[in-house]
Amino acid sequence: MPDEVLEEVDNKRKEKKMNRSEFLKRAAKTYIRILENEKAEEEKIMGIERAIEIQDKIRSKIGKWDATKALRKFRENRK
Repeated sequence: MPDEVLEEVDNKRKEKKMNRSEFLKRAAKTYIRILENEKAEEEKIMGIERAIEIQDKIRSKIGKWDATKALRKFRENRK
């Protein structure tokens, strides 16, 4: 580990009144959580992109569709 990073670690751990091992353990756990959150966000984005692809395929198969007109027709048929 570069000396300047170790110096920053030591300065911060002293401020928090903890030993280096505890500080590094907490830092590692925090970074792991960040990586897990980034991965979850990437998976969410991929899921959204996949859903958009599916919608586009469906849309291309059914052609032009007027949702307002379909809703009005549905409401009229319910009466």
